[in-house]
Amino acid sequence: MSEIIIGKKPLANYQGYIIVQINKGIKRLKLRAFGRHISKAMILSAWIRRYFPQFQVTNIEEDQSETGYIGIQVILEAKNHES
Repeated sequence: MSEIIIGKKPLANYQGYIIVQINKGIKRLKLRAFGRHISKAMILSAWIRRYFPQFQVTNIEEDQSETGYIGIQVILEAKNHES
C-alpha cells in the first residue's frame, strides 16, 4: 500500500505521484490529510475515481496526528473489472 500525506504542495504534484504509483501496479492507496488539507484529499480521491475507475473508496476514517491535529484517512482499492 502506498501512503500519501497531503499537504501544501499543488494538486498536480500529488496527481503525478499517483499516476506513477498506479502505473507501477499499486492496488491500494491511502490518502492522509490534516486540517485545511482535508478538502484537497477529497478532491484527489474524486479525481482518482474519475480517471482510474478501477479504484473505489473502501474506507474513510477520522485520523489524529502525533501532535493532536484532526484529519482523515481515505483508502482506495483497485477492483478487478471482468468483462
